[in-house]
Amino acid sequence: MATLITTDNQQVKITPKNGCDFTLEELYQHIGCELVEIIYLNNPGEPDDLVMIGDEEARLKDASLNALATDLYQKNWDTQMDIVGNVILCQNKNFK
Repeated sequence: MATLITTDNQQVKITPKNGCDFTLEELYQHIGCELVEIIYLNNPGEPDDLVMIGDEEARLKDASLNALATDLYQKNWDTQMDIVGNVILCQNKNFK
């Protein structure tokens, strides 16, 4: 199970078609992109191992700020970096 977080503050529960992990095609469709970027929310290998998967080219496309994703990222990494575009929040194991 994962959550699609959109730039208009919607949070939609999504599930991979195979029930385990998302294909690239599924990610492209949900996010609306052609190239994904993995944004770690903690150190890889930690028990929760949460990631946000976003559009690698979102800034080039002048995508809107994703306030919810930005808040989550900034709280985890103590940074002022903004997240733009739609993202999927999931465990790293749900992305192969």
